[in-house]
Amino acid sequence: MEAFLTVVFVFVLVGWLLSRFGPPLLARWLRRRMERFSSHGEQIYDTYGQRGAAEGTEGDTVVSVKEEKEKIVGRNVGEYVEFTESEEKKEK
Repeated sequence: MEAFLTVVFVFVLVGWLLSRFGPPLLARWLRRRMERFSSHGEQIYDTYGQRGAAEGTEGDTVVSVKEEKEKIVGRNVGEYVEFTESEEKKEK
């Protein structure tokens, strides 16, 4: 009976401690993760050169045209071919 009461007391104590100190600790941890993520996101944004890449003022329309690449394979490769079954007699 003493072991059962000890286990119940420990569960109640742990539950009370988590309810009392859990939310502030979780908020602090999340705040740190968000700060780290936002600074990391800016580094990635700067790395790929998206910031300041388009010249001009905000609201201007910029059209960029990509060059067409040459085909490496022939024109007939990859085309759809419809096959039909035909009945032919094989002669030996």
